[in-house]
Amino acid sequence: MKVLKLTLLVAIPAILLFINGAALAADVKERLFADATAARQAANEHDGVHLAPDTYARAARAYRGAEKKFSEARSLDRVQRDLDKAEKEFRKAEYTAELAQQNLATVIKARADAETVQASQYSAREWAKAESGFRTAVSTHEDGRLKSAKRYAETATKNFRAAELTSIKAMYLTETGMMIEKAKKAGAT
Repeated sequence: MKVLKLTLLVAIPAILLFINGAALAADVKERLFADATAARQAANEHDGVHLAPDTYARAARAYRGAEKKFSEARSLDRVQRDLDKAEKEFRKAEYTAELAQQNLATVIKARADAETVQASQYSAREWAKAESGFRTAVSTHEDGRLKSAKRYAETATKNFRAAELTSIKAMYLTETGMMIEKAKKAGAT
């Protein structure tokens, strides 16, 4: 009985110390990662993943590197270097995405309209062609070649509009076909 009490007296403080240490580590991580996390959130709000994909990817790699180094208990200086790079790249992705929203507004709208009518499902080939052009326009814009980006965006816009129209036709024809079949089954001639 005395051994059990002694074991509990030693074990309980050790467990509490472990729990307290884990909470402290989580707090340290939250504080250390705060700026980079905020920059990532801002880039996400401006659709940086789609409108500045290369910059966003570099930022995400740096962020994941910082997380890995932190979890491996590497030097905080090394973690901070990755976080600084991640924050810088996320901020750049946010800025680039904001510019893309202004400079490529027409193709972004055309893409959203085509998505609304499920063009990727109903006109997959046209959607793929438009999406490829969109990615090229965005990449070119991200590289700072605005004139070329606008040319690619023009073509992609036409392709998205074609995909949208094909999708709308397919949706209505499918619906009309179903109504005709229903009418035939009901005995209409």
